[in-house]
Amino acid sequence: MLRYGFEVMVELGYQPEVAYFEAINEAKLIMDLIWERGGLTGMLLGVSETARYGGLTVGPYVINEDVKRRMKEAAERVRNGEFAKEWVAEYQRGGAPRLRELLEQVSNSQVERVGEFLRQLMRSK
Repeated sequence: MLRYGFEVMVELGYQPEVAYFEAINEAKLIMDLIWERGGLTGMLLGVSETARYGGLTVGPYVINEDVKRRMKEAAERVRNGEFAKEWVAEYQRGGAPRLRELLEQVSNSQVERVGEFLRQLMRSK
């Protein structure tokens, strides 16, 4: 969700640095609000009315019943052992080559390059 949020904003013409702060940095702020204010309601009461309205109206459009269905399917694969079998087979194929490939894709993505650049800027001040 974080990567797609970043990618959509960049595709819509936002500067990558702005997209990073909106899609990635804001997620941390939201998680902090949930923790500090005692849950989802506290977080919602801690943001602007615009953000609150968007979260409650647009959120269910993006994260909908289809997403919930796929989450249940993924959870069932864990519960019934399919995921464990897949992971063992992956690891036995030379120490998880697909995992290394997927991690490399994330490491080389635009969102990671932009994030590293911004973190370097923030550290140097």
